[in-house]
Order: sequence, then structure tokens, then C-alpha cells
Amino acid sequence: MIEETAIVTQVRQNYAEIVPDSNESSCSNCQSGASCGSLKEFFSFLSPKAKPQSALRVSNPIYAKTGDHVVIGVKPDALLAGSVLVYLIPLVFLLVGALLGDLIFTSLSLNAELGSILVGLFSFTLSLFIIREILKLPSLEKRLEAVIIRVVPVDSLAH
Repeated sequence: MIEETAIVTQVRQNYAEIVPDSNESSCSNCQSGASCGSLKEFFSFLSPKAKPQSALRVSNPIYAKTGDHVVIGVKPDALLAGSVLVYLIPLVFLLVGALLGDLIFTSLSLNAELGSILVGLFSFTLSLFIIREILKLPSLEKRLEAVIIRVVPVDSLAH
């Protein structure tokens, strides 16, 4: 499980809204060090440099309370699935659209380069709408969401 610390700002039913806990990320204590870029990118919203600092909604199975310092986690396979969905699918749509645009516009004796650009951009945009709808599926949303794993005692944060 990929973990990061945060502070609970609001609790609603089985969910909590969280914001960054501190300036120091758990990445600095990880043995992977600089070789792991995906974790830093995924948790970039927790960076103190992120503006504006918006809350993230996470599952709260342990019933953490407002003001609690917590550890949230994401399963590595969920991180990979989310990355494929957000990065690879639009790229494939863009490339396939560009190829189709080239073929269609060439067969119509029109500017193939223009067709490649137009159909490529259209298919890329279409992929973003499709991904947005896919991410709304309850089964997938539940699988990809971050979860509060445990509450961290405040005295253990002072090191």
C-alpha cells in the first residue's frame, strides 16, 4: 500500500476530507528514493506548493474525526490502473484518430495532414469524456479511491 499523511478537515458519513499534514512527505523516508516518480505525482496534491490547497475526499472506514492526523493509502494496482486510464487511453485515442484522419482525408483527396490533426484532436477529446464517465462507475470509483488506514498519534509527529 502506498501511504501518505494528512489531516482530516471534515467528516461526512463514511468519507472524510483531508489536506496535507506537513511539509515532509513520506517519500523522503522511502528506500526507493528518487527512482519512484509515480508516487510523488499521484500525491502531488499533498504538496505544500500545490495551490489552491483543496481537500481530497477519501474513504473513512476507521471513523477518523475532524482534526485527526491520519495515514491514507492507495493500493499500487489502483495507482497503475488509474495511470493507464488517464495517460495511456488518451494517447491511444490520439494516435488512432490521427491515423484514421489521415486515411479518411487522403481517400477524399483532402489535406491528409489537416485530417490527421482534426480527427486526432477530436478522438483525444472524446477519450477524455469517455474516461470521465468510466471514472463515475461505482465499482471503479471504489477500487481507485484512497482510504484512511490509521490515525497517527500527535506525539509521534514531533520528530
